[in-house]
Amino acid sequence: MKKTNAVAKATTEEKGTTLKVVKPTKETKNNVSTNVQSQQEPTIEELIRKTEKMGRLADRWERLNEKKKRIENFMISHDRDSATMRISDNQGNSFESVSPKTLEKIMIFWVEEFDNAIKSVEEEIKELNK
Repeated sequence: MKKTNAVAKATTEEKGTTLKVVKPTKETKNNVSTNVQSQQEPTIEELIRKTEKMGRLADRWERLNEKKKRIENFMISHDRDSATMRISDNQGNSFESVSPKTLEKIMIFWVEEFDNAIKSVEEEIKELNK
């Protein structure tokens, strides 16, 4: 076998195949070890920011689940004939409904929206933990 620089060539006599073996240089080794270290060791600032973000996401997840639970409890326990829903804005405009069908559709819509928001927060939490 004859070696030149960082490359060695070998020929098998039986099959007549030429193989090249490339040896990594010092520069390549240093880059790989630096990349591995930077991926494994986050800075204290990064850890603190990640923890703060996780806390905010956890708070948001809890609020969304609590609101969803309150709507579901209302759907189970309310009297269909006496329930009223009122929507109002900051300018004093309001709308009120006592229709059981309307109330049910709005509550089902809200539960679906909370489910989607909760799922989104859960995905963010999982992504943050990778």
